[in-house]
Amino acid sequence: MRKLMLFVLGDAAACAVSVYLLPPAWRPYAGAVCALLLGMLLLFTGRRGKMARIVCAGLVLGFVWTWGYEALFLRPVYDNLEQTGEISARISSYPIPTRNGSSVEARVDVAGRQVPAMLYFYEQTPDLHPGDRLLAKGSLRRSDRDSAGDQTLYLQSRGILLSCSVKQDFTVQPAERLALRDLPAAAAHALQGSIDRVMPEDTRGYFRALLTGDRSLLPERVKQDFSACGVSHTVAISGMHVSILLLAVFALTGRQPVAASVCGIPVLWFFVLFTGASPSVIRAAVVQTLVLLAPLLGRRNDMATALSAAMLPILTLNPWAIANTSFQLSFGAMAGLLLCTGPLYTSLTAQKSIDRAIHSKRLGGKPAGLLRRVLQIVCATLGAQVFTIPITLLTFGSLGIWSIPANVLILPVLPLCFVGGMGCALVGLVWPWAGSVAGWVLAWPVRWQFLVCRWIAGWPSARIGADSFYLVAGLAGIYLLIFLWRLLKVKNPLVGLGCMAAILGCVVLLQTLDRRTHEYTFAALDVGQGQCVAMITRDHAFVFDCGGSKSPGTHAAEYLRQSGVRQLDGLILSHYDADHVNGVEELLAAVRVQTLYLPRVEDDSGNRARVETAAREEGVPIVYVDEDHFLTGSDYAVNLFAPVSHYDDNAASLSVLFQTGGCTLLATGDMDILSEYDLMLTHTLPDVDVLVAGHHGAMTSTSAELLEQIHPEAVFISVGKNSYGHPAQETLSRILAAGAQIYRTDESGDIEIRR
Repeated sequence: MRKLMLFVLGDAAACAVSVYLLPPAWRPYAGAVCALLLGMLLLFTGRRGKMARIVCAGLVLGFVWTWGYEALFLRPVYDNLEQTGEISARISSYPIPTRNGSSVEARVDVAGRQVPAMLYFYEQTPDLHPGDRLLAKGSLRRSDRDSAGDQTLYLQSRGILLSCSVKQDFTVQPAERLALRDLPAAAAHALQGSIDRVMPEDTRGYFRALLTGDRSLLPERVKQDFSACGVSHTVAISGMHVSILLLAVFALTGRQPVAASVCGIPVLWFFVLFTGASPSVIRAAVVQTLVLLAPLLGRRNDMATALSAAMLPILTLNPWAIANTSFQLSFGAMAGLLLCTGPLYTSLTAQKSIDRAIHSKRLGGKPAGLLRRVLQIVCATLGAQVFTIPITLLTFGSLGIWSIPANVLILPVLPLCFVGGMGCALVGLVWPWAGSVAGWVLAWPVRWQFLVCRWIAGWPSARIGADSFYLVAGLAGIYLLIFLWRLLKVKNPLVGLGCMAAILGCVVLLQTLDRRTHEYTFAALDVGQGQCVAMITRDHAFVFDCGGSKSPGTHAAEYLRQSGVRQLDGLILSHYDADHVNGVEELLAAVRVQTLYLPRVEDDSGNRARVETAAREEGVPIVYVDEDHFLTGSDYAVNLFAPVSHYDDNAASLSVLFQTGGCTLLATGDMDILSEYDLMLTHTLPDVDVLVAGHHGAMTSTSAELLEQIHPEAVFISVGKNSYGHPAQETLSRILAAGAQIYRTDESGDIEIRR
């Protein structure tokens, strides 16, 4: 009986319930109830009673410690938090570029304590180094609340308690010397600099992610392709990278256990600090440390106990780590590998046909080894996905279907890229020319991965959304098969694997046919405070605007992939406000666009220049709309109305009338009421089925006169949390008075009308 595993399972369950469900005041009562239950369980003897007591003890610890952690560490900080004022912070890392500036980790002085915080700098990237002291003015807020006051656990799950928007006027006091605790960050920064010097430009972002965990420079197209293929884990520092590192240490030490342990453990933990000490890396480091120590201490290796020993200190240091996606995926994948991968591989290789193929004298050598390697990758991929698929669907809202062929083609070259890349970067610190030569050679396996993922991402239904009935039903059938396989102890897994493959094939086929049966789809995507409208027919697709506060470019690209759209006939921008264009660069990088349509109006924000630069880099032709354009295709007609007013940025919006299959959509960007009058005076507008409300439902748009002329049946309002009062009650009243139905992205998420 694995006592530690049972105890940690109880602890983790209590942490999850406390973080996601229980109000803070209820946690001590939940702990008291579990303690009472533990006392009652003392009356029961036997193995099951002992198991129940161990789990219950873990529950007590989880509930009591989450309550105590908040009382001891969180509440004193939040109670003494000043929203604005002077900030004194010690910098802990180097700045990382963001969409609007940069961010850096620091420890901020609050009520005599140094509190972990994330500092954000807008439209600037200051020259900061670990150990520097920053004196600035800014606004502090709890990291578990976003700017709109909604709960978000990402930063707190990483142990970062505060976030701070730093104003432009600040003072930096450089550190006199590099402190020991800053050494891993400095080493990672030096290695990143070497990577930038020795690696070809198209692979630098990949090697930064692979070796140091910094994904900020990984091209958006690569991120999208890797995500669609289910291989994002290869560029997220995890246990796989730790295992590769230790294999290299074993090789260098001649596979001597004592030497490997003495050298491997320090290297291992420096790598943990070097890459930012994410939960997945800490988990792998603890497990591998126990594995290395077990032979020296005369103990038997038990991976379940080692995994539990890795989880307990993470949750003790920060119970909110249970909400970290990396934590969940890492431990879920490891649990699947332990429970499923080994038995599946053993069952497969026990089959006569496979055993004969592996040990065939005719095959012998490399072909037989290749078959074993393929089987290992397939079994590892299937095992890792058993528990991570539900987490992936709940967290990301979609699932990559073709992960097995992608992993089979990519994983064999990953150790070469990791070990070789580390060697190139280290050599480049001393001899940049030698590192550059090796880097040029090593770039080709990386390009192979890019090519494979781009190819597989284009397969039918490569990524399917969690809202797909076919996917949910198919996964239910697959999990039922797994349950029956384990329950009945079936010795031949080939039938079960064949049934699973058939189910997935049916899911892909039905999903693809379902998309082809829709004559059209009009969708307003939930991009927060912003706008992105997709207009899709059987053979063509357009997007109108792509901006917002919730990763609009990534979300739009993901939606198009799930809809089976491989390229856009046109990307149309109404004007250059950030909430309409700040996702364009990511969308252009992730999806092939035939033509970009821009209004020919002035822009002082610099957004127009950034959009034009991104289009040129992707080879997308630009058409400037200073007079009306009419576009037609086999199943659509599009009227692009040039801006009718130029006295205001919002008023100078390009608008679009999209017609297909007897359904019509009108979108006016941020036009105000006066511009709507001008549009009606200079154009004959037909009745429309769908109107995208102007300016996110602002009071100054979507006039009663426009509604009366076009008689919309439905009005989409693309809006998120904001301080502008969007949508205005006056606008909502006008729409309802016109007899139209209102659909809002802030209430319904993505809005779709299809036939």
